[in-house]
Amino acid sequence: MARRPLWSALFGAAAISGLLLGQPLAARSAQEQPPVADVLERYGHGQFDAAIADLTRDRKLGELEPRFRREAGRWLTESGEWTRGKRLAIVSALALELVASSFDRDRGEYNAVRPLIEWACGLLRQVPPSEFERLFHLASIGLLQGVRDEEMLAGARVYSDQSRHEHVLHGGGRFPQESRFKLAWVTTRLETQFIASWPLSPGHLLQADSGRVRAEPAEARTQFQETLATLGRLVGDPRVGYEARLRRGVLRFVMGAPADALPDLRDAAGSGDPFIEYLSHVMQGLVLERTGRLADAIEHYQSAMRVVPATAASLALASALFREGRGSEAAQLVSTWASTPRPEDPWRLYGLRDYRLFPGFRADMRRMIHP
Repeated sequence: MARRPLWSALFGAAAISGLLLGQPLAARSAQEQPPVADVLERYGHGQFDAAIADLTRDRKLGELEPRFRREAGRWLTESGEWTRGKRLAIVSALALELVASSFDRDRGEYNAVRPLIEWACGLLRQVPPSEFERLFHLASIGLLQGVRDEEMLAGARVYSDQSRHEHVLHGGGRFPQESRFKLAWVTTRLETQFIASWPLSPGHLLQADSGRVRAEPAEARTQFQETLATLGRLVGDPRVGYEARLRRGVLRFVMGAPADALPDLRDAAGSGDPFIEYLSHVMQGLVLERTGRLADAIEHYQSAMRVVPATAASLALASALFREGRGSEAAQLVSTWASTPRPEDPWRLYGLRDYRLFPGFRADMRRMIHP
């Protein structure tokens, strides 16, 4: 599973790394830092983690970012054992890895290196599309979704260079047949990122984490209907159709139409993807509870537990068992839940979209660089 996204308990803990051997980072000379070209060579030879650690250890990423651009840009033009295409893959992959490394630091460090994604994206768009570039877009979109950087994903902000960055569209423009880019565009809409155990009012739903998005209920419902229709155009897609059904079903539930949600959630349960299958069973349980079918809800919570024994399903099942008069079973379940290490809960990852897939995309990129 990928690392936890930014702004968790890691937020403050990593800030203590500002000293090296008792000296401020600023006191370290440029001569003490490994040349970026050497790190790129090591990365290209498959020393992935070691190269990243050597480049980032005990350094502020904000100080590293401009030097990386400058030295990596020069390295791209050099001659050697690799073609320019291979060098471009190495540079863009390492740029993405630097952004990923900021997830163990803080928001300021992430903000300092996030421009590397668009920088590398621009380099890749100067040459014909390739399988490596497709993987780069999949991985970079997953990272941006993991930190919910909707500004870079959807062009909601004008950056200092006065150009609008709609990174999610860059992949789709280069690879129009890639379904995950189509789904990524739909899920820039906030309502597709919310999952809840109880229907919410549209006005409440659109407040988002920062409270920056507001809408009147009628306006919100119109927008939700548009989103449902857009998801509907993807449900027949063999690559993302199950997830589109899941998200359409969840949205119907939170809009207050649980009966309409049930067919989508039933279909999504057959995906074979543990993430989708687990959530479809949990949501079906919630729908069935609301219609008074507690015994059927318990079966779905149990099915979810068999897929991923995570927190949301465990506690929903315990609650349902208690209300059905099976208190001892509920107590035993809660005791087991409290004393056993628990896997990452798909419920928590729902709003982070393809962040869960980032480790796989990164592994594929690395294999293309050094099998």
